[in-house]
Amino acid sequence: MQAFTAAQMRALDAHGIEDLGIPGAVLMENAGRQAASLLAETLGSRDRGRIAVFCGPGNNGGDGAVIARHLVNWGWTSELLLTRPGEDLRGDARRNLDIAVRMGIPVRILDRERPLEEQLFGVDGAQAVVDAIFGTGLTRTLDPWHRALLAALNGLDTFRFAVDLPSGVHPDTGAVLGEAFRAHRTATFGGVKLGLAQHPGRALAGEIFLVDISLSRPRVNETPGVALLTDPWDPPRPPARPPYAYKNHFGHLLVVAGSPGKGGAALLAGQAALRCGAGLCTVATRGGGRSRIPAVMPDLMIETLDIDNRPEIEVEQLVAGKTAIAAGPGLGTCGEVRALISWLVDRCPLPRILDADALNVYAGEAGALRPGGDRTVITPHPGELARLLAVNKTDIASDRLGMARRAADETGCVTVLKGAGTVIAAPGGQAAICLAGNVAMAKAGSGDVLTGVIGALLGQGMRPWDAARLGVWVHARAGDDLARTTGPFGLLASDLLGGLGHALQAAADAPAPAPECGAPRPVGPRPAP
Repeated sequence: MQAFTAAQMRALDAHGIEDLGIPGAVLMENAGRQAASLLAETLGSRDRGRIAVFCGPGNNGGDGAVIARHLVNWGWTSELLLTRPGEDLRGDARRNLDIAVRMGIPVRILDRERPLEEQLFGVDGAQAVVDAIFGTGLTRTLDPWHRALLAALNGLDTFRFAVDLPSGVHPDTGAVLGEAFRAHRTATFGGVKLGLAQHPGRALAGEIFLVDISLSRPRVNETPGVALLTDPWDPPRPPARPPYAYKNHFGHLLVVAGSPGKGGAALLAGQAALRCGAGLCTVATRGGGRSRIPAVMPDLMIETLDIDNRPEIEVEQLVAGKTAIAAGPGLGTCGEVRALISWLVDRCPLPRILDADALNVYAGEAGALRPGGDRTVITPHPGELARLLAVNKTDIASDRLGMARRAADETGCVTVLKGAGTVIAAPGGQAAICLAGNVAMAKAGSGDVLTGVIGALLGQGMRPWDAARLGVWVHARAGDDLARTTGPFGLLASDLLGGLGHALQAAADAPAPAPECGAPRPVGPRPAP
């Protein structure tokens, strides 16, 4: 499954209409009927009540008119509330409004000169409110009247259903354009919009369902969108584990991490690597934490990392016999650490993942990571990426996808921008967004676990792009599985360790996604109850 920009979706619609000869009215009919069916399924067949459908002047409003018509045919009572006079609607949208009027569906035009609370009187008694106001055509900040309208709709104690995209959400970034409709469920048409895969748009959309409107599936598949990491799982699959293999078949990861007071970072990364199939794992850590690790995790091999004198010589000796390196968590940012990481970046031939302090020592020097970038995964959180690129954290937050792509191009490394909706980007623009994961994972140490997961996959021979995507998904899936028990508060980073093997096996066992059969299908995991 992929996500697309609004411009890409317009091009796909145009291909269907102009090249294939599918009338636009057919696409609108398909979209509206499928959305109406999804809403009807959501509401159930008992106590069919009144549905208030808010329509704008564009094609999104036409979709709303189709929805209202089918709901009436299935036993509901619908009412259309227009944000503009009916004569402002054109083309297929106007035709569907006229059909609704001829069917006797009531139509009200909202008057911008009258108080909204007067005009919305009684709407709060509706069984559902449908947002068909803007869709993907909106990229500007909303005017005060529309902001007030959406705020009023959000305040209603009723089910809220969005058509294609919640009004007020930017279709490409997920940003809120002043105010946005807060949907319980969204039906999106033809392809997932990028704004639905990125927060806050993703959270505002509620449960997201993709509706097939008869666009050419081969054309959709060949359009270069952003991959969505979600169930059902698609490649990459975990490395094979043949029954005759022994530990050396599955790689030997060197974890270079930890310093006085931060030995837990090294321990979490090392444990995660073993939980994700690494045959052997050696942890090289600074300071006095070395003696305590074996008591907690005897499965790990421990080395003292002495970097006070010629750290590059120290690490060169440590990498002998290893198949991959994971470096950075809790390591510190002194000059000796910079010298150590520089040797890894400039001279070490092994695949590696660089996290935390291994990136902080390159603040403002993203290009210095380019040597060996084709063998490297970097995993910054927003603050670390801001330091690396010498930008503000607000710049990262406003365009996570764009900033991850920029980092990948400047460093030459596969870049994993951690956070809600983790972004994975490769040099050249290829990108993916993980739809799994949850707020319970926002705990210290969670990123250290991810470092070990990806490091183990690199050590088992996976390419950086594949190891990053699989590692991010496995880490997030483990968090989702465990959060069902712990809730949003009680999950610890160390709890993730016990769920990694199950998540990795789920990726190995999952069947490939079945071809679409026309019915709306969920996009990503459903929110926890």
